[in-house]
Amino acid sequence: MRFSNISSYSPILFFRRHRSLSISLSVILSLAIINLTFGCTYYKVQEVATSKETLGKEIDDFNKMGRYAIMHVGEQSWHLTKLVVNEDEQVLSGVALEIRPEHTYKKTRKSRGNRYQNKKQRPMDEIHFQLIPQTPVPEFGETVEIPFSRISSISINKKDGGTELATILLGTIGVLAGIFLIALALKSSCPFVYVKDGNTYSFAGELYPGVLTANMERPDYLQLHPKTQDPNELVVRITNELKEIQHTDLVKLLVVEKVNETEVLLDQKGNPMSFSSIQSPLKVIENGEFQKLEPALRKDKMAYAFNSLSDITANVKSLEFQFNRDDSAPDGKLYLTAKNSLWLDYTFGKFNKMFGTYYPTFQRNQQKSSAENSQTWMNEQHIPLSIYVETIDGWKLIERINPVGPLAYRNLAIPIELSNCPNGPINIKLETGFMFWEVDYIGIDYSKNDPAKVHYIEPKSAIDETGKDVTYLLKLQDGKYLTQPDIGNAVEVSFDLSHLDHSKIETYYLLNRGYYNYIRHYENEPEFDKLKVFKQAESFTEFSKWEYLVLMDLTGNTELASSYDN
Repeated sequence: MRFSNISSYSPILFFRRHRSLSISLSVILSLAIINLTFGCTYYKVQEVATSKETLGKEIDDFNKMGRYAIMHVGEQSWHLTKLVVNEDEQVLSGVALEIRPEHTYKKTRKSRGNRYQNKKQRPMDEIHFQLIPQTPVPEFGETVEIPFSRISSISINKKDGGTELATILLGTIGVLAGIFLIALALKSSCPFVYVKDGNTYSFAGELYPGVLTANMERPDYLQLHPKTQDPNELVVRITNELKEIQHTDLVKLLVVEKVNETEVLLDQKGNPMSFSSIQSPLKVIENGEFQKLEPALRKDKMAYAFNSLSDITANVKSLEFQFNRDDSAPDGKLYLTAKNSLWLDYTFGKFNKMFGTYYPTFQRNQQKSSAENSQTWMNEQHIPLSIYVETIDGWKLIERINPVGPLAYRNLAIPIELSNCPNGPINIKLETGFMFWEVDYIGIDYSKNDPAKVHYIEPKSAIDETGKDVTYLLKLQDGKYLTQPDIGNAVEVSFDLSHLDHSKIETYYLLNRGYYNYIRHYENEPEFDKLKVFKQAESFTEFSKWEYLVLMDLTGNTELASSYDN
C-alpha cells in the first residue's frame, strides 16, 4: 500500500476568487468539518464544469478535510477508506469496504429531489467518485489503487433542499480536479495505527497526538478494538502517511482484564476505571440556553461541536451538563467519547503558514522550548478539553484532556471528586476553543471503582517495511527512537498473548510515547506582525472563530479576521 500527501490549499482564498461557488461550497465544507446532520431532508445534484485555468493554481495549497468516499462503477458501489493521494504516480489508494447503513439509500441518486432520513443517513458527509466502466471492482478488505485517469467525475452533496450539489467534471483535467476534491478527505496528523483483523488491518487511531517536540512527550493510551482475535498474538501497524518525521520511543500493549459486568477504561494516567451504571445527563446548557440532549445519549457521531455563535464576542466555548446526584457517592467517574475536530487541524495549518520561509527556524527553536512553556501556551489558547465540576466555591477545574487527534473518537475516563459540591444535581462543564473538539457521548457513573488487573506486554517483534528488526527501539522509554522520516514508512509490531486467559480480557490499550515534526516548505514571506498576536491568551481560538465567520460569510465586520488572515 502506498502512502502520500498533498500540500495545503486555502479555501478562503479560493472562495474569494470564485464568488459564484462561495456560498454553496463554504456551507458544504463547514458541514463536513463539524459533521452536523440537522436540517432539511432533501438534496439535489447540479453539475458545474471547471477548467485547469480556474483550479490548477489552487491545487497545491488545498487544505485537507474529511469525507466519506463512495466509488461507483456502473451499478456497483463501495466505500474507499483511508484515502491517500499520490501526486507523483497520479494514483488514489485506500481500502475497499462495504458501504455503511447511514450511507445506503433505497433509491438511486438523481439530479434533484433526493430524500433522506436526517437522523439515520448522512449524505452531506459523502464524496462520490464515478469511475470508468473498465475499472475492476475490488473485494471488501482489499487495498486498491485507482489511477486518476479512471475517475470520470467527482461530486459532493449539498445540504438544504433549496440549494445545489456541486459536481466537478474531470475531463482533460481529471488529475487536478480530482486532487481538489479528494483533499477534503485528507489531513495532517501524527502516526496512524492499524490493528490486524484476520487478513486485513483496521484503523485504530493516532499515536501521541499533538506532541511536536521531544520535551512535550507524555504517555498516551490508545484503546484498540480488534474485531477478530488471534489467541496467540495481537499485531499493530504504525505508519507514516503524511509529510512529517515521526519519532516513536515506546509502544507497549496493555491488556485489561474484566471486572464483573463492567466496562473498564484507562484514564489519562493509565489508571483503570470501571463503569457499571452510567447515567445520562438531564440537561445540556450553552450560554444559559437549553440545547438538544440527543447528541449526548448515544455514540452515533451526532456530536457537540463547540461552535455556537449566540455570543459572537466569546472566544472560548463551553457546555454544561446536569446530572442526577447519588447522595451516597463521595465521587464519580465521567465517561466521554470525544475527538479533536478537523477544523482545529485546518486552523493550525493556517497559523503555521504565517511563518512562511521562517518556519524551519521556528520549528528548530520550538524543539528547545520547555514542556512547561509549550503546555502553558496550549492551555491559554484552550486547545485541551477542560473538565470542570461546580462546587460551593464555583467552577473547579478537574482535568485538561490532551489532544487525541481528529480521525477517531476515543472513550475517555475522568475521575471526579464530589465532596465539595452543593446539594442537588451535579453540574459538569466542558470548555475549549472555538470548534477545537467534538463530544459524541457523555455520562456519569457513581458506582465504586472495582480494581482491574492490567498486563503490560513488550513487543515480541517489530519489523519495518524493509524487513529490518527494530524491536529494540520500541521496548523501552530510553530516548532511542524508531524514526519514520518518509511517507510509506511502516512497522509491524506483534505482541505475545499466548500466556493470557482470553476469557478474562476486557480490552486492549497501546501505551505509546514519541513526537513528530511537520515537513513544510512555505514560500511566502513571514508575517511577524500578525504572529505577535498569538502570544496573547485566547488569540488562537479567536483566530479560529474569525476564520470560520469569514469562511461562512457570517460577519459584516471582518476587520479582526483580516488582521489574522494570510
